[in-house]
Amino acid sequence: MDQCASLLMTGLGYAGAAAQKSRLASASAEDWRCVLDLARRQNVSAFLYHRLQATGVLPPAAVRDELKKDYLILSMRNARLYSALSGVLELLHRLRIDVIALKGVYLAQVVYGNVGIRSMNDIDLLVKKEDLPRVEKALTESGAVPDNPNRVITEETHHFGYKLPGSGIRVEIHWTLLSVKGMENDIAGLWKRSQPAVIAGVSARTLSPEDLLLHLCAHTAAHTYALHVRMLCDIGELLRHEAAGLHWEDIARRAGAWGVRRAVYLVLRLTGDLLDAAIPAEPLAALRPGDDAESYLHELREHIFAGDEVKIHMGKSAGVARLWSRERPGILLKFLRDRLFLPRKTMSLMYPAPADSWRIFLYYPVRFRDVLKRHGKTAWRTASGDRQAQSAAAQTNRMTELKDWLLSG
Repeated sequence: MDQCASLLMTGLGYAGAAAQKSRLASASAEDWRCVLDLARRQNVSAFLYHRLQATGVLPPAAVRDELKKDYLILSMRNARLYSALSGVLELLHRLRIDVIALKGVYLAQVVYGNVGIRSMNDIDLLVKKEDLPRVEKALTESGAVPDNPNRVITEETHHFGYKLPGSGIRVEIHWTLLSVKGMENDIAGLWKRSQPAVIAGVSARTLSPEDLLLHLCAHTAAHTYALHVRMLCDIGELLRHEAAGLHWEDIARRAGAWGVRRAVYLVLRLTGDLLDAAIPAEPLAALRPGDDAESYLHELREHIFAGDEVKIHMGKSAGVARLWSRERPGILLKFLRDRLFLPRKTMSLMYPAPADSWRIFLYYPVRFRDVLKRHGKTAWRTASGDRQAQSAAAQTNRMTELKDWLLSG
C-alpha cells in the first residue's frame, strides 16, 4: 500500500482523532490531491469529507472544497433516490407485500446516519418469492420498465431490475441474497430474523445485524474483481453502529452453515487491517480458515487499490481468461456451455422470445455474435501470444481462484 492509499485509509479509519491528526499532519498539498483522486475512484470522497469534519482534520482549502462539493452532489442525488424509494415502499406497503431494505438504502439512513455520505447506484429490495408476480404487476402498472424482456427464475438469477418512471432510478427486486446455496437454503430464516424499521418514511423490514454483516462480507467476496474501499466502509460502519450488540457465536455458526466462513474472515481481517475497525480478536480467530488465508489476504490488499480499468477488464474477461488455464480442454467445453449454449430460460432473460417458444432458438446465432463481439478481441490477443494479454489473463485467473476459494467454505 503506497503513501496515498495509506493516507486515505487513515482519514477514513476508526483510530482516535488524535492518532488520525498525527498521521495526517505531514501530508503535503500534493499528497492531499492524490488522496482526493483516490477517494473518488473508491467511491468514498463524501464519506471522507464527513470523517475529516468529525475528527477536525483540515486538508488544504482546495481539497476541502472539492470534498464538500462531492458531499453536496451526493446528498442531492440520494435525496432523489430516497424520494423514489419512498414511492416504491408505499406502493408495496399498500398491497401488504413484505419488503426488506437491503444494502445502501438501509446502510446510508440507519447505519451511516447520513444519506449524503454513502454512494448508491440503485435501490435493492428483498421480497418473498411467492410475492414476485404481485410485485411485477405493481411496478409495471406504475410505469416501471423491466431490464429484461422476460422475467423467469433460473439457477443463475437472484433479482430482476426495473427502471422507475420519471426519475429513471433503477430498483432491483431480490428473492434471495446471492447465488450461494447456504444463503438460499436459509431464506426463511432470514425473514424470521428480520427486524422492523422505517426506511424513507415508510414501514419496512431490515436484516438482523448478524445477517447483514454476513451478507456484506459475502457480497464483497462475490464482487472480488470490483473490490472497492466503500465495501469495507460499509462493514466498518456496521461494526461501529452495532458495537457490542453483535452475537458473534451466531455469526460464526451461520457463516459455516452458509459456506461463507472464508469470505467473512478475510473481509473482516481486511476491514480491521485497513480501517482500524474494532473486531473482537477471539471471534475473529474462531472464523479463521486453515489454508491460504494470509497469502490471499495480501492479494486482496493489493487488488483493492488496483486501477478501475484493471477491475473492469477482470469482470468482463474472467470466462475467457480461464481458457488459458492449465485445465484448458475442460474449461473450453465449460465456456462454450456456459456462455454460448445457455438454457432456454436464461436466453429468454436476454432476448425477446419466451423460453417455451420455438423463436428462442433463432437467438442462439445472435448469442454467438454477442459473445464474439464482447470477448473476441481479448481471446484473439491472448491466443496469439500477446504478453500483456496473457499476463492479464493470468492475473484474472488468480483473482478468480481467490473468489472461488472465498465462497467455497
